[in-house]
Parts: sequence; structure tokens; C-alpha cells
Amino acid sequence: MPMTAGLLRFSKSDAPAYRCSQGVLSFRELTAAARRLAALLLREIPPGVPVGIYGHKELLMPVCIAACAIANRPYLPIDRQIPPARAERMLQAAGVGLLLAAGEGFVPSSAAAVGPAALAETAFDPGKDQAAPAAARPGDRFYLLFTSGSSGEPKGVAVTRENAASFLRWERSLLSTTSGPVLSHAAYSFDLSVAGLWLALTSGRCASALESELFGDYPALFGRIGEAAPSLAVLTPSFAELLLASPSFAAERFPALRELLFCGEPLRAGTVRRLWARFPGIRIVNSYGPTECTVAVTGCEMEEWMAESGELPVGRSKPGTQIVVRNPCTGGVLPDGTAGELVVSGDSVAPGYLGPAQGGFGAIDGVFSYRTGDLGLCRDGLFYCLGRLDRQIKWRGLRIEPGEIEQTLLRCEGIAQAAVLPVLRGGRVRRLRAFVSPCEGVFLSSAALEETLRGILPAAMVPSVEVLPRMPLTSNGKCDYAALKELP
Repeated sequence: MPMTAGLLRFSKSDAPAYRCSQGVLSFRELTAAARRLAALLLREIPPGVPVGIYGHKELLMPVCIAACAIANRPYLPIDRQIPPARAERMLQAAGVGLLLAAGEGFVPSSAAAVGPAALAETAFDPGKDQAAPAAARPGDRFYLLFTSGSSGEPKGVAVTRENAASFLRWERSLLSTTSGPVLSHAAYSFDLSVAGLWLALTSGRCASALESELFGDYPALFGRIGEAAPSLAVLTPSFAELLLASPSFAAERFPALRELLFCGEPLRAGTVRRLWARFPGIRIVNSYGPTECTVAVTGCEMEEWMAESGELPVGRSKPGTQIVVRNPCTGGVLPDGTAGELVVSGDSVAPGYLGPAQGGFGAIDGVFSYRTGDLGLCRDGLFYCLGRLDRQIKWRGLRIEPGEIEQTLLRCEGIAQAAVLPVLRGGRVRRLRAFVSPCEGVFLSSAALEETLRGILPAAMVPSVEVLPRMPLTSNGKCDYAALKELP
């Protein structure tokens, strides 16, 4: 079902639609407010011109997002944790015509802006006109997101309405829970948020948002999760491991939680086993996909044999999407069970980047495709993601994948998370540095872990190991490699 129609079919419902620290909006309140803002956008912004939305998880964030969908104006979410200079470059690269500031803290120089007070006055004034949905075509741009670019400049990805609708149709087919609140920690500048917010808004379910301030405060965090009483949580594996570090994250405290959807990072077998132990009978769905291919393109429910095998599959390919494993050097198709680059084509692939950048987009064998840069393989119809091709380093004459060392560490007893980074000096690799965080109640010895690795890996691949009480996370809930690089 198209996003706008899916949202507006609940416009007369007083059921909760969105919950955050500022309060709760019902579907009736949210859709009415969005239609008032949509009227403003239809007056002020020409068709096809993007609208920026700045903030975090405020009540106005979903209102602004829904308003853009109703007015058929592509939206560019900019989280408040994005530095102002980078936000300005994003606005300019996207050609944003107006910034809707749902939160304080950023006044752009490259676009007109409507601040939080003026936005609230327009959105919640019952005397303001409410716009009817604008005509839209499947190929119209729905949202824009920026990813890191190898050149150092962010690259904007334009996702169409059909890309998003196709993803949401498939996402519903992956899940067994059809009612109850949907919990998400992802910032709206991270595409995982689409899986939580739009699933909820087009299904009559409450989207419950967790602000980043809660991430380091277990009592406040668990209090908010308890208030939300979610039946489904959309998480990164790193965020789940953060929750699992406390024994309070268990079925006894959160009995309504029935299903978990993972995306954004590799999910570990140990994490799955710990979740099953804490939440007996919970359904766990793993998925995979780059931003350029609309959130996720593979998915499946985790089964006991998968968790016992050590390597978890990321699932089967989404209907309407084709994934081919190709030789990253020659482009040739590789046989079942052979690792290579995952190349995606079909209705999930975005039309491309904003501006002249092409990146991994292009025609392969006459089919428009996206080269993900991810190393993976297919075995019996299930895909496995083995890490990034571009994390490979060369040291002491060897080509080394840091991801392989991370996987080796994660197979060691008591390790919850692991990250491996090269230490550079003068542009050259001088040594390898590993960071690990323990499972709850476990003491880890750096010296013992290094000794264990020496018995498994070649000498050149054995890093120095440092134990952290908790792995730092980005605002998107992923392992923060940049923060690790800054550690002395």
C-alpha cells in the first residue's frame, strides 16, 4: 500500500501513533497536523524540490515527515548530531528549498527555514487548512539520505516512492506481529528508521522512539521501553548488545516484546542465543541491505541450527530484487558457496546518487544494478554477509581483513562485541588494535586473549587487545569506529 494512503486510512483514529519524551500524538492529531504543514509546502515549494527536516525524535519530526509524503515533496532528514558544516553541505547538495526545524540548534545559511515555534503554530492550529494528498507517481523521489563518501564528502541517495512501498510490503511479510507498538532507536537520518516509523504509521501501530540521551542511562532507558510496551523492536545488533549488558533486559520486565528485527550490522550467533535465553520463544529476524537499496534486501527468521553453526545468514532475497555474487575484479558470476561482491538489482535499487557521483550504480550485463562493496556468498538460497571489501589492509606483505579478526574474537568465550582497527603512521599500517567488551558478569584478560589469538591466527594478524566496559555507539546504534580511533 502506498505510504500516504496507508497513513491517512487511520486519520480518524484516536489510537496512539507516535510516542517520544515530549508526549504522544494520536493518528488523528498527527495526520491533521501533517496535512496543515502539507498545505504550507504545496504553497511554498515547487514539485520535486526537497524539504529538509532538522531535529531528533521530537513530536514534530513525524509530522514533518508525513507532511512531505502528503505534499509529495522529497524529504531530507538531518539529525541534530550531524555537525552544522556537514548539514549545510547536505542541504546544498540536495538543493533543499526549505528547512523545517522540528528542534532547536541549527539555522541554515543556504535555505529558508521554519523554526519549531512557527512549525507548531501551523501544525496544531485547528483553523489552518488541511491539504488533500498531492498526486504522486511511483518514480517520484520519496526521501533523501546521505552516506559517507570515499572522497570525504557525503553522498546523497534518492529513494523513490516505489522503492519505499516495495520495501514496506516485503517488511510486513517478514514479520509475524501485526499489532502493538514498534520500538526504534535509529535516528531519522539513518535508513533503519524507515523500517520502524513507516511500518508503524501505515499499519495503525504506535511508533515509539528512543532518544540518544537515554542510551547511557539504563533506568531511564528501560523506563521508557516499559512505557512503550513494544511488541516489535527494530534494532541494530550493537544496540541489542547494549541492552543485554543489563540483566534487566528480559521477558520478566518486557513481557509484550514478541519480535526483533535486525539490520545495519552483522548479527552474532552469541547475541541470538542470549536473546532467546532472556526472551524464551521470541522471534528474531535478521536482514541486510545498503542505503542505496532501500533499507534491506534480504531477511529471514533465525532458527536454532543457524545459531549453532556460528555464521548467521542475512536471509533470502526480497521478491522483486535480484542479488548476484560476483568476482570483485572480473565481474564474473560466482558459483553457490563462493564468496564475492554482492550486487543488487530490481525494484529496491535507488535511481542513483544526487549530482554526478555514480559510485556503485551502473548497468551490469544490461541491468541497472548497485555494487554494494560487501563481501558475501549464497548457500542453498540463503545469503551470508562476510564484511566489507574496502576494509582490507596490507601489512607485512599480507592482505588482512579486520572483519576476520573480529569474527575470531567473537568466537572467544565471554566477548559480546569486538572491533579491530589499523593504527596508521605516515599513511602506513604500523600495528593492529582490537577493542572488546565483555558479556555481563565476565572478566576478560587482554593478555589471555592475545595468547588465544596467537594460537589461531598468523602472527601478523594478532592485534593488541584492549577491554572496554562498553563499546561506543554512533547515534545510529552502530559500533563507533571513529570514537575508537580517538582513544589514547
